[in-house]
Amino acid sequence: MVSNGGTNGSTTGRMGASGHAGQPGRPLRVAQIGCGQIAPQHLRAYAETPLVEAVVVMDVDPVAAQEAAAAAGGVPWTTSFDEAIRRDDVDVVSIATPHHLHAPQVVAAAEAGKHVLCEKPLTTSLEEADRMIAACRNSGVRLGMWMVMRYTSAARQARALLRAGAIGEIVNIRLPDVHDKVRDYYQRGVGGRGRPTDWRGARAASGGGALIMNAIHQIDALRFITGLEVRRVSAEWVSFTGLADVEDMINVVLKYDNGAIGTIDTANYAPGGGEAHVLRIYGSRGQLQTARGSSLKAYVEEPFAGGKGLPAIPAREWTDVPAEDMGSSRTLVLEDFARAIASGTQPPVTGEDGRASIEVVLAAYASAERGQTVALPLAVPAAALLRSP
Repeated sequence: MVSNGGTNGSTTGRMGASGHAGQPGRPLRVAQIGCGQIAPQHLRAYAETPLVEAVVVMDVDPVAAQEAAAAAGGVPWTTSFDEAIRRDDVDVVSIATPHHLHAPQVVAAAEAGKHVLCEKPLTTSLEEADRMIAACRNSGVRLGMWMVMRYTSAARQARALLRAGAIGEIVNIRLPDVHDKVRDYYQRGVGGRGRPTDWRGARAASGGGALIMNAIHQIDALRFITGLEVRRVSAEWVSFTGLADVEDMINVVLKYDNGAIGTIDTANYAPGGGEAHVLRIYGSRGQLQTARGSSLKAYVEEPFAGGKGLPAIPAREWTDVPAEDMGSSRTLVLEDFARAIASGTQPPVTGEDGRASIEVVLAAYASAERGQTVALPLAVPAAALLRSP
């Protein structure tokens, strides 16, 4: 049963398949699936754009569902996934649930005729990723990803500068993403403020630790910024806290299709913390540095003339690239997804993009497990490793 979330306690429960897109002039109607720590950011994004509106929220925890419904302005709430996705007033299903639930929920939503916007990671195996992509394709619905690190000023400007040849050919990429999270992160989420849960620390449910939980955002951002594809992966991992059967720290070396080398150094537990969301791209004629997606600096050996929205950069001195006011990254993801549905085109971040990031993660885990370099593409099926680091 679906509660309307209001004071009269009445129910809606309208069921049936909706059309594949919202009506012209009407916002796309979203079912929010999962009301955990990330859900408030989704709800704010819905409220910030006229292109989308939340019409129902769902969580297996009725308290979480009721709180989210109230935050969304008193929309209906339910504890039934099936009821939420089969409402005839739902066009889009937004998935923000534990990783192991993504595949069955995306497939079910697609089969119900709903477009899907899925949180990272897409899933924890390539076999499931292919099944999700196929289900959406066969049902004629769109599958998009909440990959927000693409939607920062620094990412967009770095991408444009690279395409303009400002620093020459990319030769090396370095990305530290080191955190000192609270000790009960795996039980209570970011800051230890979430409701008790056990899925984050269980490899069978989460697929892994620091890399799949956090740095997968950076893997996707690197692919977007550079346009390069990973061809070989080697990695070493460690779990020293004894708090979960997933990695606390992992170092990953990437070999790209143009010959460049990349390194990702990520951790959930690093006493005292370290550099986080810092990216350095070394080119044959210069370097770009970003920090947390909000700032970008450039160094070039030869003057860069700029143009087409890019600033001029003098030679041989570090130059701050002015940031653009892009607004909320989640709102931008949502608006791009809504426009893609309205125009009948693919969203800017597709299920295939989500699959590409998962493939790198799985290759890193396989390398750490086997003690050898792993080549891409991986063979399918390639399930997430279930043994602890």
